[in-house]
Amino acid sequence: LPTQIRMLSTLLQSCKDENNNSVSWFVIYKIPKIKGHSNGLIRSGLAYAYILSGSNLSWTLSEKSINDSSSIPGLTLAPLYGNSSEEKSQVPSLCTMNLTYLPT
Repeated sequence: LPTQIRMLSTLLQSCKDENNNSVSWFVIYKIPKIKGHSNGLIRSGLAYAYILSGSNLSWTLSEKSINDSSSIPGLTLAPLYGNSSEEKSQVPSLCTMNLTYLPT
């Protein structure tokens, strides 16, 4: 494997749940901002729901903000943010994430 792919593979050993436990996979859905909602995270547009591997495969509304370092994406991506700029500059951008909001 090329060095960059090995490095990325080493940095992202596994997906993490909100307790920093390793999980095989997760699905997250970023909930859109809903003005006047009783939940502050939904009201601010920072709420997300998730499904974890090994769970009962039902959606769980997180009590954490999607941009919190202890959220599922925060813990999973932490190794990429915790390294020096020099190390990160050697890791290629291997994927692009597009979030699309479809009004109902």
